[in-house]
Amino acid sequence: MKRLALTVILLLSASKAPAQDLVELPGGESLKIFGVSEVNATDRTAWMLRYETLLNLDVDRERVLREVIGLWHSYARERVELNELDYFVICANTPQEGTRSEMLCHFFQLGGALAP
Repeated sequence: MKRLALTVILLLSASKAPAQDLVELPGGESLKIFGVSEVNATDRTAWMLRYETLLNLDVDRERVLREVIGLWHSYARERVELNELDYFVICANTPQEGTRSEMLCHFFQLGGALAP
């Protein structure tokens, strides 16, 4: 599987899912979904799913990637296909500490090399 690191300025618009949903991954772990938003980057429209991870984004990148792939397969892919989207972004967010929260995003292209 190929991974791509991108820095993209995204414009967020209306929410597509209620905040604070819990999604159960195939291994039994539950993750809190903050919401799914439509994002626009240049000439492409995609959805961005934001969820909370308790993992350290700097140290546990492989485990975060496993969470992201689990969310893709158990929650996101079907919705992307039903809405005929080509792109999807899944962002892991650390719990907010004061005014600080970190985010790590993974970009998926349906039918392309980027989708797991």
